[in-house]
Amino acid sequence: MRGEDMVRVVTEKGQVTIPVEIRRRLGIEAGDGVVFYVEEDRVYLTPMTETLESAYGAVEPRQRPEDFQALRDQAIEERAERTLDDMRAGDDAVP
Repeated sequence: MRGEDMVRVVTEKGQVTIPVEIRRRLGIEAGDGVVFYVEEDRVYLTPMTETLESAYGAVEPRQRPEDFQALRDQAIEERAERTLDDMRAGDDAVP
């Protein structure tokens, strides 16, 4: 996507809107997570969609009843780490 610069302004809260063209190209929808990967002076963004259902069975319960919010948070964090590891290993196409 080197052909066109897409400049956006960072808000006081540090937020920036991902242009619709990029969201469409990456398949990012409202509510999806994204992973930021920093390499030297460049930042890469990749979609990370994760649901409790897709993470089911990935974490052994530490206690009963389970704290599903904590389990979900842990599964998302582990998935983000795996995504970053894959990106660093060159498994994902990084421009």
